[in-house]
Amino acid sequence: MRVFAYEDITGGGLLNAPLPPALAREGDMMSRALLADLAGIPGIDAFTCRDPRLGPLELGSGTRVGSVMAESGSFTRCAMQADAVWPIAPETNGRLESLSRQVLDCGRILLGSSPGAVRVAASKYLTSQALEKSGVAAVPTFRLNESGMASADAAAPSFRLNAGASSRRPPHLGSTESGGGAAQQWPGSWVVKPDDGAGCQETRLFRSLSAAAQWAAARSTGADQIDFVMQPFVSGEPCSLSMLCRDGEARLLSCNRQRVVIRDDQFHFLGSVVNGLHDSRARFAQLADRIASAFPGSWGYVGVDFILPEDGNAIVLEVNPRLTTSYVGLHASLGCNPAALVLGLLDTTQPLHVQRAHGIKVDVDLAAFDTR
Repeated sequence: MRVFAYEDITGGGLLNAPLPPALAREGDMMSRALLADLAGIPGIDAFTCRDPRLGPLELGSGTRVGSVMAESGSFTRCAMQADAVWPIAPETNGRLESLSRQVLDCGRILLGSSPGAVRVAASKYLTSQALEKSGVAAVPTFRLNESGMASADAAAPSFRLNAGASSRRPPHLGSTESGGGAAQQWPGSWVVKPDDGAGCQETRLFRSLSAAAQWAAARSTGADQIDFVMQPFVSGEPCSLSMLCRDGEARLLSCNRQRVVIRDDQFHFLGSVVNGLHDSRARFAQLADRIASAFPGSWGYVGVDFILPEDGNAIVLEVNPRLTTSYVGLHASLGCNPAALVLGLLDTTQPLHVQRAHGIKVDVDLAAFDTR
């Protein structure tokens, strides 16, 4: 099988725009890890395309894969030369959804979630609704609507706060009992982020609802208008899950700790410790099952970001229907090839199964990786 592994940031998706350093670094790490894994699977001929502003692709240990210099229209041309396409891209502006649809339009095998599932997961607001309907605790998410009435805080600008379904939770976030939907029921700090943002891009912390609303309103107008959402800040440890999904089922691959810092009220992602929460695997496997049920179109590798408060009850932040940075350390942590596990999903006569792995801790440090 010929597989086109495409990472959008480093593969030509931004040919006419500057390369964001943080996203380019993460994208390069994921691309290299995936290509190395694919190259190690018998019968798989993997290739990719690469932004000419980046150096040649070197995977080490004599591993070689085909690489095409990216230019306008490269994605479609390369997809047509493949049997299957594995897209990795930010969900921002519908990019991952669009690429996924293009793969299907080309009549090729999509090694990823359905476009419909990507569309829901791309929106933090819609994600909170989908999770709530499946009984999964998620951070309350509020959408800003300029045409509505004044926000809950009189000091805030005049626009409406439309709460996602998870806003029915009272301030103790683990509960799903019905409560008021007003944003002011969550006192304290607030987080503002793009509804379809990737990583920590444009994710900021504010000390009050009014300050958060004013900043978001100012950034939601003009030529560079961004659709922001607001979430109450949830104190706890940032964590993530790496999952294998198919037809509403999931198998947990790893439970990861994340390193996220706040500098000048801006969130920054520094890396993760893959299987840093291995001792909690059984508990989080149940969470993975409920999330997969909420996103039945999820297929292949899926990442989930969540907060682990002191009480140990996970609060989900977002669902990523694509490779995440934790994939970089997954092969070493599991002692098996995660790309082979994904390709194994194509055989629908076989049940979704992952052999219990040793799950050693593997540190994925963004600062230690240089994009060349």
